[in-house]
Amino acid sequence: MRLPAGQRRLQLLAVARERFSAQGFHATSMDEVAERAGVTKPVVYQHFPSKRALYRELLNERGLALPRPAREAAG
Repeated sequence: MRLPAGQRRLQLLAVARERFSAQGFHATSMDEVAERAGVTKPVVYQHFPSKRALYRELLNERGLALPRPAREAAG
């Protein structure tokens, strides 16, 4: 199913979050993220230039969920 870019990005983040949580960064491949999202690998790379960039996006997302003093201490 073709999703608008913003929704597709959120879907890819959700799939990646689940896979990274389940098996870690090194064991998760962009192929796997694409397959589980039901898209091709080039679609994943349209949104994230690398696996590291995808992972960093998830870390930033989690960082924004931290209370402000914790973000400032990490920052």
